[in-house]
Amino acid sequence: MELEAIENELIDQIVKLRADRRRLDASVGYTEYNHIKETIEWRKALIRELIQKAGLTPERMN
Repeated sequence: MELEAIENELIDQIVKLRADRRRLDASVGYTEYNHIKETIEWRKALIRELIQKAGLTPERMN
């Protein structure tokens, strides 16, 4: 996966993560809450993986 594609996917996942967090705040039922929470954890793991693939470090991200 080329760097530009990784960056685009990373941005997409961050946007989706923010939307998931808003959905979590608005969730009504326990089942819905748990499902959204699992989705958030999965998405965070994917974001970490994309950051590693891109070779980004905190210093390079600034």
